[in-house]
Amino acid sequence: MGWNQKHLWSAMEGGPKKYRGILVAWSGSSGIPGVMGHDDLPDAEFDLLAVLWNQGPATLRVVREALAERRPMTHGAAAVLMGRLEEKGLVERTGEKEGKAFVYRARPVAQGRLRARIEDLAQRLFGGDPIGLVSSLFGEKPPTAEQVADLERLLADLKRRRRRS
Repeated sequence: MGWNQKHLWSAMEGGPKKYRGILVAWSGSSGIPGVMGHDDLPDAEFDLLAVLWNQGPATLRVVREALAERRPMTHGAAAVLMGRLEEKGLVERTGEKEGKAFVYRARPVAQGRLRARIEDLAQRLFGGDPIGLVSSLFGEKPPTAEQVADLERLLADLKRRRRRS
């Protein structure tokens, strides 16, 4: 899988939990290794935030486990990054605990940051064309039947919204 497909997380409003919210993709501020984008969210922080956004509230251990294969980190490193996300107002503690561990969640304001990141990437690589962005995701491997069904639901929802406006 190429760098531009490495961290795809899809989300569509009203869909299953794994597809809620927005289209979020690629680790990295610009999606291009070594190139920071327009925001101040480093790759590692973005990865933690994306896990919380897509999986919902979780402990630091759960977030680390979700990232272990592609971004292994110590508990201390993950705690520092989570603290930075809290300071930026993108993550908060839920007030619940699992044992001694705090449970974190992405705050709604994080959606704007995630959306800005993907819009920046689409602008840089595809001249702002969202169709070019989406079609590039299936260039090497066609979508599964489940993904096609999800895309069809998304298109139906977009058509309904367009008719209302």
